[in-house]
Amino acid sequence: MSASHRFLHRFAALLSSAALAFGLSCASAIPAFADATAPCQLTDDQREAYEADGTLDQRLAHAEELGHDRPSKELIAQARRRESAVSPQENSVPSNWAGGMPTEGEAHVIALYVDFPAGENEPAYTFEEGDTLEALDALIDGGSGTFPYEDLASYYYRSSYGALEISGDAYAYTAQHPRSYYEGYAYDADNGLFVEALRALDESIDYTDYDGDQDGYIDAVYLHFAGLNYGWMSMWWSQEFKVERDDLSFDGVGLSNCVMLHNPSNDPAGYSTIIHETGHALGLPDYYNATVQTQYGAWPTGIIGSDIMMDNVGDHNGFSKWLLGWLDEDQVTCVAASSEGIDVTRGEKTLDHIEPAEDGASEVTLDLGRFVTDAAEDTGGIIVVSNAGEGIFSDYYVLQYDGFSGNQSLYVNEDGGDQNRLPSGFRMYRVRAELNAEGTDFMFTNIAGQVNSQLIELVDPDMEVEHLQGSGTVTCHASSGEYGCLLTTGTEVTPDTFPSTNFYESPALGYTGVGVRVDACEQDVGTVTISHTGKTLPDLPDFTVSLDEGEALYNTGSLHLTANYATRATYRTDPVLLVDGERIPVVVRVNREHIEVDYRFDAALIGPDSTCELLLPAGTFVVGITEDGEEVPSAEIRIPLPAGAVADVESAGTYSIERGAGAARLASDVVELEDGRRAVFHVLFGGMEAVVTSSDGSEIARAFPSKAWRSLRLMPRR
Repeated sequence: MSASHRFLHRFAALLSSAALAFGLSCASAIPAFADATAPCQLTDDQREAYEADGTLDQRLAHAEELGHDRPSKELIAQARRRESAVSPQENSVPSNWAGGMPTEGEAHVIALYVDFPAGENEPAYTFEEGDTLEALDALIDGGSGTFPYEDLASYYYRSSYGALEISGDAYAYTAQHPRSYYEGYAYDADNGLFVEALRALDESIDYTDYDGDQDGYIDAVYLHFAGLNYGWMSMWWSQEFKVERDDLSFDGVGLSNCVMLHNPSNDPAGYSTIIHETGHALGLPDYYNATVQTQYGAWPTGIIGSDIMMDNVGDHNGFSKWLLGWLDEDQVTCVAASSEGIDVTRGEKTLDHIEPAEDGASEVTLDLGRFVTDAAEDTGGIIVVSNAGEGIFSDYYVLQYDGFSGNQSLYVNEDGGDQNRLPSGFRMYRVRAELNAEGTDFMFTNIAGQVNSQLIELVDPDMEVEHLQGSGTVTCHASSGEYGCLLTTGTEVTPDTFPSTNFYESPALGYTGVGVRVDACEQDVGTVTISHTGKTLPDLPDFTVSLDEGEALYNTGSLHLTANYATRATYRTDPVLLVDGERIPVVVRVNREHIEVDYRFDAALIGPDSTCELLLPAGTFVVGITEDGEEVPSAEIRIPLPAGAVADVESAGTYSIERGAGAARLASDVVELEDGRRAVFHVLFGGMEAVVTSSDGSEIARAFPSKAWRSLRLMPRR
């Protein structure tokens, strides 16, 4: 082996160590300042900055602490009470709901406009020009923003179909301490900023005026702070949290929902942000996926489209409004389609029953009015499609008929204009709303979920095309500029299409037998046919997995394989690589039928003549579901692997890597090679670079792999 071969294989063996250090060695507490008008969700630029400064894990942990991955327990209890009542869609807040913003009736809120005095080595923080107390007050009910986000009150009056009326007032306050003082107490109720401000303003405010539903708690308190924000999920960032302290009282009412606001009140982002955070105060979760968005903004992600709880765009969806109680019983049409036929109901009324035909199939055709209209209190409601009609806390599909009006006055690209208005069509959501054993929480979430296995996601006909995030009045759309997120005339979604009506997007795991066909899309009404195949389980071949063409094994990287139908991993086994008899643990990830196996091991273990195999033990995958709902595990699978274009390695080693003071990238110590040569390794966002110098310090070689640093592999030059 040549010296250059030895060096390059040494480099390959060390890449994984550097990648590990890149994720763990940067523990800087220095905040990463963000754009003042950044959206509520994590952006790609923020993710890269937080990975670099070592704060990403801390921010993700804080997101989990806030509990915005699931609807609040209070909202779940409220919906359960409606479902068990005589009238399932009765809009009533349960008597045991301890605090929280009301979802209907009157809500009176307080907005605090807080600046900070100077401290030792710390400047005073005041607001920028235009970001005034009056501008903050206008966010609530002043009507000064851009439609449909002109103010909080108008937006929620339309979204709730007139069920919720919000009003409020803004008050100025100068904090007692410099801003950094409050970082040590964060959300501590005794020493925190909310309680300090409310106590100081007690003489000028009658807090009982801000308990609109008279439940003994202020409906919501917003705090707009002066100074820079520290980025996603820092203390100085827009977020909602709940204070649970029965001993805190202001004029006899308690503190419950608290909201931090970082965007300027005179900026369009200020309006959409307060609307989003109020969604949390009402009990709704985030519909974006924080986990995926820390992996280079992969698409599809989250709810797979625009929603006020996803990208701060447009209205709340039909599932959210059903959960909030904004849809009455005669506005929710339930279709239970199974091998026994189809039942159509609204509330306790049966509208139709269709017996199966001779081949077992059945179908029904329904009209659905516009979900949002220009008349604030009008809605055509939703259609809920399932196999069994088990109510809101089960698995089903939601259909709403969308179009340009009300809070959905959106455009399909940045050009705007009448020709780019949101077209009329059906928006179809897959919902996984099962509750835990205690009945207090949902089993699935979006923030920590996966596409095809989360609380709610759009069944998007063009979901495999890269999309651009929505912003303002521009909805999420394909990067090509085309808009295909709605089901329009002639579109079908069945167990055999993609996307399909199968849960997990797998006929083996979530077969429903349901079909949805759009027959007509008029301006105000759409027509849809819902069918069932008559089968309870699909006919499937034996499960197999094969290695993708061109794949080979190196000492670090990813293998790509394909199953003959969609599956999912159980994470209950220990898959391994076998390299000349040596067992090497691997990580298996599954996306429908696509399987990715990540691995990393000492380069000295593999050579061009090595015998390599992937062993997937029995039970690695779920390959079917029985009629009784039991999982069918996969059998043991062994896949021979070709060794990559590797050479024998004489020696290998590791090195440490860390960020130097003020350095823009991570760099290793100098690594001594042979013949007086030296190397320095740099970890960059795009990969890793090695620079080799001679004994006198002059550069003689530079290598920069094109793969992302998470899956680097380096082959020798011949």
